[in-house]
Amino acid sequence: MQKIFERGRLLAGLFVLAALLGLSSRPASAAVGAAPTTWHVQAGWATKDQALQGMVFLPKEIWVDAGDTVTWTIRSGEFHTITFLPRGEQRPPFNPNDPKQTQRQGGSTYDGTGYLNSGLLMLGTPNTSYSLTFTKPGDYQYICLVHTMMSGVVHVRPAGTAYPYTQAQYDQQAPMVIARLHEEGNRLISQAHQTAARNKGEVVMAGNGDVAVMRFLPRTIRVGVGDTVTWVNQDVETPHTITLGKEPEGGPLAAFAPYGDPRAYDGSKPLNSGFIGADPHWFGKTFSVTFTRAGTYHYICALHDEMGMRGTVVVDPAMPNAGGGGTSPESHISGVLPLLALAGLLGLGLIPAGVATRRARRAR
Repeated sequence: MQKIFERGRLLAGLFVLAALLGLSSRPASAAVGAAPTTWHVQAGWATKDQALQGMVFLPKEIWVDAGDTVTWTIRSGEFHTITFLPRGEQRPPFNPNDPKQTQRQGGSTYDGTGYLNSGLLMLGTPNTSYSLTFTKPGDYQYICLVHTMMSGVVHVRPAGTAYPYTQAQYDQQAPMVIARLHEEGNRLISQAHQTAARNKGEVVMAGNGDVAVMRFLPRTIRVGVGDTVTWVNQDVETPHTITLGKEPEGGPLAAFAPYGDPRAYDGSKPLNSGFIGADPHWFGKTFSVTFTRAGTYHYICALHDEMGMRGTVVVDPAMPNAGGGGTSPESHISGVLPLLALAGLLGLGLIPAGVATRRARRAR
């Protein structure tokens, strides 16, 4: 009897050991869903100096169970939204005057129907994170209203379903994506410098939709009196301005339209390119200024100067004049846009990305 008891105890011990080994050897990706869990997603990425901005959600796709919550947190100087559109609805153009786009919409739970929006998630404001609890299984795509190439997916499965990944595993994936973005950004910077070196008097702005370079390349350019400097925005999505002198009153929307005369600039009056970039409703992809007086001229991008997007033109009287082509009609519209035209553009949502909010934050 004693041997039978000991054998039973040994077998019981082996079963316990086997169970423990099974739990410890089970991959973390097969963890079983139990109590509701909160998951975390990074919205945007940036280098420490904000020179590179990544238009990405990390992770881009996440698997959760019904009843779980996902929290998105902004991690870049550029702002973003977390927006779930009604099924079948097309992405709208971004309109900074539409509170349905810039402010929070909907409740704190989501069943796959209706319109939910985080509003603008922005560093330095109270709105830096957004949480949503998912109540119904399904695959739900969401977008950033500001950046057309930025989207993610939340896969919701029935409560109690084993999770394919843990939060730690999602977090471990992020550095690989960040390394790729960093590599893309460095390549864009290198290409921009090469372009500027080939084209005398040119300053380049770069971006490919995934990464935006928030720098003028080169940052400082030296020319002679009477020479022309041309700024070229090669970014496929992000607008920029070339703003010399005092920034316009009335907030960043005042920088949307061009003002001043770039054909003969001596620094006595402010000058602004307006928004330049890929969008056909902006003021071309290039902006040219002919400098008629020696001196050092500092300028900014009125949209991204807080990220370090500032530059300098040194007009050296000792440098020989290389001539200049002035400004083509396609690259600049002289004077301030009529108010009715500006209001029309605002109403159509053609002025991009939360500009008024950024200036309001700067004013505080």
